[in-house]
Order: sequence, then C-alpha cells, then structure tokens
Amino acid sequence: MTEKSDTKVCRNCGRELPVTQFPYRKDGLYRLGVCNDCRVSRNDMTAYIREMQRRRRERIANGYKPDPDKMVAYIDRIMAEPVPEPVKKEKPVKELNPEPKPERGCIKCWKYPCFEGIENFDTDFSKTCIDFHEKDMKL
Repeated sequence: MTEKSDTKVCRNCGRELPVTQFPYRKDGLYRLGVCNDCRVSRNDMTAYIREMQRRRRERIANGYKPDPDKMVAYIDRIMAEPVPEPVKKEKPVKELNPEPKPERGCIKCWKYPCFEGIENFDTDFSKTCIDFHEKDMKL
C-alpha cells in the first residue's frame, strides 16, 4: 500500500510544497496539481493580470528581452502571406423533370376528397382505407 506524503510537486513551477498549498477541485474530492501561487482564478481578472505581470517581470529578470523589431518583422511576414480562400462545396443540382407520380386509387373513391389537403399527398391511402368505396362509373 502506498503511503500518503505530506508534500506534493507543482506541475507548473516544479516546487515541492506541503499538500495544504494545493487547492481542492470543485467537487472537493482531490487536490489540484498546481499550487496556490501558480493557480490564478480567471474570474478575478485583476488577480490574473497581476499574476501575468509578475511572471513577465520574472522572465525579464532571468534574461528575456522583448525585441520589438522581431515582432514587427513577424507581423509584416504574416500580413504579406496571401489569405487562402475558403473552399466552396458545390450543391447537387435538383432534377428539373422529376418522375411522374403514380396514379392513386383515392381519386376513384366516392368520398374523395375525404379530408382537406389530400391532393398534396403522394401516398395511396386507398390500399389501407377502411371507408374506401369505388365510385360507380355508370353515371
């Protein structure tokens, strides 16, 4: 069985800190892998900005120097590249002359039209209709 240690290593800064320096997840079951110093709530933007400024100052102290000429050259190079045009998908062409509809038996029924809008249906209800009675054509 593994022993629980009282320390944990932060994924971000790599420091070994006491477990109490690591906040719990939202569900409260486990602790996060990032210490309180490295973890910044994005909801509190002032704290987030303050943390980003602290990290930038730290990078500059370690020897990082922003070069504005490189940034301008990078932006100019990106702006000079042509923007690819979006690929347009061709829509399938609809048939202008659809197949003729088969003749429906409903038209031969003496109750036709039995409901409003039956003319617009393609289904032949005469095959399943309980009240279907063919018209007497002797008239």
